[in-house]
Amino acid sequence: MRSAVRTSVLIMTSLYMAVSVAGYMAFGSSIQPDILTRFAGPDWVLIWANAMVIIHMVPAYQVYAQPTLAFIEERHARWAKAPAWSRGWKLRIPLRSFYVVAVCIIAICLPFFNDIVGLIGALGFWPTTVFFPVECWIRVYNPDKRKRFWLRVLNIACGILTLAAMVGSIQLIVVDSSGYSFFD
Repeated sequence: MRSAVRTSVLIMTSLYMAVSVAGYMAFGSSIQPDILTRFAGPDWVLIWANAMVIIHMVPAYQVYAQPTLAFIEERHARWAKAPAWSRGWKLRIPLRSFYVVAVCIIAICLPFFNDIVGLIGALGFWPTTVFFPVECWIRVYNPDKRKRFWLRVLNIACGILTLAAMVGSIQLIVVDSSGYSFFD
């Protein structure tokens, strides 16, 4: 399991870094949020690339939406006044459909949705990717003081990185939102 996780993280990091570096080398700092809009190639290449983006995003959307949906369904199941007909799949289908429609409407209404996604990504990076796993590892394995010190340094450095990303995302939202109109 550990080697599978290491291998998958290494592959994902390598691919994302390769795309980032190649995109910056090709377009510099004038890169668009949707890199595919900059390519002028055969139609089948753009269609294939967009299909790969969809294949990547649909499972990611499900993974990120699942905690929210599970929370709502659990609260509803605990609610004593919940009618019996609104349990199980009879709740899931309308709830999940409503959730997808609501998120799509928000995405349509906010043309600077990429900026908001960047802010949410910045908010979620440190607590979920660094802080919680590091603290759990420290409590489970109780490392020596030297290793604990370097884990804390890593934790603080990633926390500072998250704050910088949040400031950058907020600045981008403020700058970009001044020129946007709804349903643009």
